[in-house]
Amino acid sequence: MLYKIADLIIQMNPQYEPLKSQSIPYLSSEHFHVDISIPDLTTYVEKYHHENTHLSIGECEYIIYGSYFYTKLIEFDAILLHASAVIYKDKAYLFSAPSGTGKSTHTSLWVKYLNAFILNDDKPAIRFINNEFWVYGTPFTGKTDTGVNAKYKLGNIVFIQRATDKNKMIDLNSKDSLKNFLRETVRPYEEDKMDKVLLLYEKLKATHPFKQVNVDISKDAVYTSLHGLGLISGLEYTLETKGFVVTNIKGSSMLPLLKESIDQVMIEQNKDIYLYDVVLFRSKDKLVIHRIIKQKKDYYYITGDNQYKLEKVHKNQILGVATNFIKDGITIDRTNKEYQKYVHQIVKTRFIRAVKRKVKKIFTRKEL
Repeated sequence: MLYKIADLIIQMNPQYEPLKSQSIPYLSSEHFHVDISIPDLTTYVEKYHHENTHLSIGECEYIIYGSYFYTKLIEFDAILLHASAVIYKDKAYLFSAPSGTGKSTHTSLWVKYLNAFILNDDKPAIRFINNEFWVYGTPFTGKTDTGVNAKYKLGNIVFIQRATDKNKMIDLNSKDSLKNFLRETVRPYEEDKMDKVLLLYEKLKATHPFKQVNVDISKDAVYTSLHGLGLISGLEYTLETKGFVVTNIKGSSMLPLLKESIDQVMIEQNKDIYLYDVVLFRSKDKLVIHRIIKQKKDYYYITGDNQYKLEKVHKNQILGVATNFIKDGITIDRTNKEYQKYVHQIVKTRFIRAVKRKVKKIFTRKEL
């Protein structure tokens, strides 16, 4: 039977579970060319089963077929990595470690706390195509059969260790990078194939520097990884792990309430959000602190106190709400009566201020 795996046509005929069922999503009707033909490996499967009686015949088939496939895959600028590959923001992040360390547990937390899913939970394939690394789902999805038939660009490769003190991520030096990589990939006997493996390693290291993360089983572990990979800022990391953050303001958009680099605001998670609240949200690649002016279904319409154009922001973009403003060393709660008077005035005059700005611009142009 023919299967399309990692954009290659594979001919094989699995006889047992789990490989037989796990291969079904990869069945292909493309008959014009076979890239890899896996022969009848029954003799090798039975021999391996005889030597490893604690495994079922199906588990032995899974191991033998996987070994053959991934050894041949090297010829196509591709490599196996024993890892759990999670997709986040359309990129694949591979967490690799010896069995039992907790890589699947860690990526399951990404699925729980983020908009993420598992591409492959055991042996994803990595291919180098047109100077880019792509990560593929494969039928070799482990005992839980967690994965999908898809491909995504590589984000990063991270080697996991269990945290003995606190969650942290570190960059790996060349020696530790190579040691970890070779431990979790195919090491062929043929010299030419081993050269290819090492060449792929060098390309990976040059474009996607290897990292190590020490983690426990917690939400903090997820955000430690995100921060270490540069996927969130330090502000977001503190907010997600502590539940609140105090920060300065950049720019003049929240004048006269908040002055740049002088006044501060406390942002809190898991607080009720009301009309006219000041919120922290992600706008494309930037973090913004502005005020809600309108709300319709799942969207807020938001602007700065010193602005008038509204930005449409989905509720899922909201990271937290401002509960306190710190001005001249004095903390002002969002329920403060004087503050509420200010809010009423700034919202009431928003349209008038917008008209004045437009008129001013018109006269400025005429003078020029």
